[in-house]
Amino acid sequence: MKQGWIKLHRQLQDHWLWGSSGELSKLEAWLDICLSCNHSEQKVNIKNQLITVKCGESVQSLTTWSKRWNWNKSKVVRFLGLLEKDGMIESIPCSKTKHIRVCNYATYQHEQNADETQTKRKRNASETKTKTNKNEENEENVENGKNTPLVEEVWSITPRMGKSRSSKAKLKTALSKTKATKEEIIEGLRAWVDSADWKKDGGQFVQGIHIWAKDCKWENPPPKLTTEQPII
Repeated sequence: MKQGWIKLHRQLQDHWLWGSSGELSKLEAWLDICLSCNHSEQKVNIKNQLITVKCGESVQSLTTWSKRWNWNKSKVVRFLGLLEKDGMIESIPCSKTKHIRVCNYATYQHEQNADETQTKRKRNASETKTKTNKNEENEENVENGKNTPLVEEVWSITPRMGKSRSSKAKLKTALSKTKATKEEIIEGLRAWVDSADWKKDGGQFVQGIHIWAKDCKWENPPPKLTTEQPII
């Protein structure tokens, strides 16, 4: 037997081939049952009786099935009995209508969900691997000194108070992860170097350069000093 499954849209029941012979075939009748099942639990009111219809279940009277399939009621009863005998459906006691459950409906849905989940897992794994490779590439660039020219220029412009023994190595890591251009970074840094905040009290408030780079402070440089902005 061939393995696997296909999706069937409920609009199949509106296709011109559906019931083209005047009455539905047994296969069409079986598909009609599957397509008529609830895909989620809900409650329905039938002749003043509230019935809970779960996923994979259907409530239709024998008259309704008879009209849908263009069969007489006796044929409908025999067919449903045959499906139940084969373990394809189960009858649920109900005095107001015919309440049936498709035995493998949940299994079919679980298989579908499993396949979709597997696809998502593969996609997420691929994205994670790409991200990991990118991070490894950035770390390798830092170790190999590929960012050294930019790092050295930033380091040379940075005021003394923004430097420390460990901040240069951290600066390399921070700059290796940015997509900003060298011009954007240098222009932003010069604006901060000329700012009142960094010049106040002899540079006591200069931020560590590795933190400045990690926070991408060049994207929001402070206003440049003017004659109307005296240094306090």
